[in-house]
Amino acid sequence: MRCLIEFLLIATLTSAVSSLECYVCSEQEENIGKCGKAIQICDYEDDVCMTQIRWGSTPYWSQGSDKQYYVTKSCSNATTCERSRVASLHRCHRIWYEDWECTECCKGDRCNYYITLGASGMAASIALVLSGLLVAILGRMYGDLVCALLGVPGAFYNVKGEGTEVFVEPRVLDVLSSNADSVLIEKICGIATSYCRLLRFIKKFSDFRRRGDEKYTDYYQVLAEGFRRLTKPYRLTVAKLEEEISSGPGSLMNFWYALEQFDPVLKAFNYLCFELENLQVPGSCVLNVLDKHSNKGVPFLKEACLELMKECRMPFLRHFASWVLLGVSQKRENDFFITGGNEDELGFASVTLNPQQLPVFISVRLANLILNLSKSVLLLRMFGGSQNSDLWQKVSEKHPEVLRKLKELNEEPDEIVFKRNFQTLVEEIGANIDKQMAKMILEDGKLVESCLLVIKNHFLMGQGDLHTALVASITKLYSTRRQQKDETKIQPRINECVRDELEACNLEKFPNGIRVVSREPCSFTLEFDIGLPCNLVVSEALIATKYRPIYEFLVRVRKAQIGLLSLSCRRMKLKVMPRGDKAREACLLMEMLFVVRHVLSFADWFIEEKFAELLAGIKAEKTALDQIRGLHETFAFEVGALINSIFLKAMKKVLDACDNYCALLMDSQDGYTDESDAHKCFLVEAAFKQGVVAVMQFTLVAHRKEVATSLKELTRQLCANPHMLAKYIPSSYEEDGIEIRSLLGRI
Repeated sequence: MRCLIEFLLIATLTSAVSSLECYVCSEQEENIGKCGKAIQICDYEDDVCMTQIRWGSTPYWSQGSDKQYYVTKSCSNATTCERSRVASLHRCHRIWYEDWECTECCKGDRCNYYITLGASGMAASIALVLSGLLVAILGRMYGDLVCALLGVPGAFYNVKGEGTEVFVEPRVLDVLSSNADSVLIEKICGIATSYCRLLRFIKKFSDFRRRGDEKYTDYYQVLAEGFRRLTKPYRLTVAKLEEEISSGPGSLMNFWYALEQFDPVLKAFNYLCFELENLQVPGSCVLNVLDKHSNKGVPFLKEACLELMKECRMPFLRHFASWVLLGVSQKRENDFFITGGNEDELGFASVTLNPQQLPVFISVRLANLILNLSKSVLLLRMFGGSQNSDLWQKVSEKHPEVLRKLKELNEEPDEIVFKRNFQTLVEEIGANIDKQMAKMILEDGKLVESCLLVIKNHFLMGQGDLHTALVASITKLYSTRRQQKDETKIQPRINECVRDELEACNLEKFPNGIRVVSREPCSFTLEFDIGLPCNLVVSEALIATKYRPIYEFLVRVRKAQIGLLSLSCRRMKLKVMPRGDKAREACLLMEMLFVVRHVLSFADWFIEEKFAELLAGIKAEKTALDQIRGLHETFAFEVGALINSIFLKAMKKVLDACDNYCALLMDSQDGYTDESDAHKCFLVEAAFKQGVVAVMQFTLVAHRKEVATSLKELTRQLCANPHMLAKYIPSSYEEDGIEIRSLLGRI
């Protein structure tokens, strides 16, 4: 191959230096005679040979006359010849029964004759052909090199290892004239390899969402776009080299001079990608890696990491703003340091702190503040609802700085979070929401009603600093304003509920003066006087012999597995734990009464009326619960009408939540669509999962498990018998009385 190139180079230099020679003739009938013998040495300005061929009849046309060729050859310059050729293009169709005219231009001695005459002319023509072949070979080789620099394989360069390594074909090295060129080719291929590896990272993480690959995070997608932007100068340089080789092959040294600056940059980027991908750096910890390299390392890598950090802050800010402003996690497990856990029977996800995801600028203490702050915001939105509500109007009137901070955080998160003390920001927002909101709610009678409803419906979910501030404020109000009066009004009702609960545990008789001294989420502690002489050493034997009623009561306590905390001469403390359905219901009732006892204590007009409504609601909800329990047992048979108003409203919400799914399941005319049964079952389950949340807005928190179990069983039967759905399309929808058959028929 090397010998061939050398031969081509020598051949291009062997042509005699002389003026251009062309065949000349005018209006000849054939390409013989004068057109094949008359040769003219062209003038200095003439650089091409022009041939004009015309097909037609005699100059004076007559019908039926014969057609013939008219050949004209001459010397010309390239401009004139090209102008003549273009002018004759529309007539150069070579149809035998029509007149036509063509013009041809060529370069080289005597090139306008069909057969080359003379040995020296042949040598010159071969030289031209071989020199053109050399240019074509070099142009193709450099063109393939440009493609390889962009990760595209070609005839002279190839890509292997899943598109991560560029290598040169051995035949290319044979063409090169020196070892220096071979070394340059290897170096250029190294740059191409670095870019190909980086390009693989960019392609992999730019479209992982479209491919449905959810194991990666938003941070990697932002990194991929950042690397694409940072490598734009490299791609522009390669494009410029491509333009240069289009006008001539150039040299390998030009390639190296243009690309040398990108060699260390691409290698550094590849090292960063390798660290992130192979160590599987999760979520917001990507910021930690970028921060490390922005403080240590070569200058160009520092600058690149600083730019990437600015872009990677945006996913963090999106998660942070969503959590702080809405109390909502974006459900990307590997993206944020606050993650959702497993869902319970109703679809509520537990939220926990993941310290491994913490960026370097957030401490564990600050992360806990953010966790509680978001829960406070969620509770605040439960109170306020829409921005037209009483709460938001009060907030905007009395505490506009709260809304202003939240608005700034939503509109300019980067300016707020990273250009000031992050912990100070969180504490300021938290202090405004927790303390000021709690005080404002408790000072307004209308807002108290919303407060009561939220605490009633979300008591066991009550978390965050705002919830703590509300409870503390209520307790303070209770202890300072109306403690004695409220005790006399509410305590008898509490005692009555305690008696009912103890009777349900087979403790029919118990001493008077029972009091609730403490309570926990699913238990409470009772205290009552027993009136023993204080000079006695209280023991079980003493009680069994001299105080038989108390002893019998203790025996029943043990059998009921309630638990005894302490026993003294004056009083006894019992810790009541939920043991069965009745015990759990009584325990929850006590919790609700405990909350009501404090919430209602500071508003005289609110006490009796709202307390009675609360008890009525609890009783109605228990009735609805009893009917839910028996629902799955009689679903496929005769099901009685459910007339309870609270449960009716809840079931309507279930059906409303199902409507979007029903459209996929049923056609307006023909019943089912062509969906598979498995898909139908999935839609039914999804609809009921949405509906259960609506049901629980009208039922007690402690009954979640029972309600969810009943509805799950109902869903299972629907999935097992999907054909039953078509039988229950309702003909009417009554407001007060409605059958389960008609309700479920809407699905």
